[in-house]
Amino acid sequence: MRNKHNEYLEKYGWVAHYVIDDPAHPNGVNYHTHGLAEHYHHLDLQICLPLRQQHAHAIFEAAIERIKEGFVFRAGQLYDNILAGGFAISFLEVETDGVARLRILLPDENGRYESPAYKEQLETVPNSRGKAN
Repeated sequence: MRNKHNEYLEKYGWVAHYVIDDPAHPNGVNYHTHGLAEHYHHLDLQICLPLRQQHAHAIFEAAIERIKEGFVFRAGQLYDNILAGGFAISFLEVETDGVARLRILLPDENGRYESPAYKEQLETVPNSRGKAN
């Protein structure tokens, strides 16, 4: 597995890990990238919303294409030109496993963060059960 990881980093400049059932992260989801800091001088990305892996990967790819062009995403700013459908996304800077990352905050189909899964991705502090509060 480590060799494949290094092979992808060498070939693409980044690699994604898809960790589910991770109680230390919101919604038990920790999809994240490696390699962006080293190859593109940008914080790695994270998604903590239960999406299909191929959808999360497509979101990473869309954001990383912009990063490869020299664009730098910043926490707390809205970006409406990343995802299809006109939904604005924002980012939250978090530290996971000792690494600073930008968590991609994805809204629901109404562009809101009101339902439990969408609201939980905004959380940063693990509680006693290991889930974010």
